[in-house]
Amino acid sequence: MEKCLGVAPHYIDSGFFKGLRQGLSLAIFGAFSKEKAAKVQAWARRCVPDAYTRTAVWIGD
Repeated sequence: MEKCLGVAPHYIDSGFFKGLRQGLSLAIFGAFSKEKAAKVQAWARRCVPDAYTRTAVWIGD
């Protein structure tokens, strides 16, 4: 993904978030408004066609 997009996402386990299924590895580009998230999703789909956004709450380390 980094090679295609030119930016490295931050990889983190879904266990750090409330509202996401546990046991997943997430590639995160940041926290955005819904409007900005839609634009980032469209950009990411150039390289990862099934990229999607989710709303979740950070519960920390």
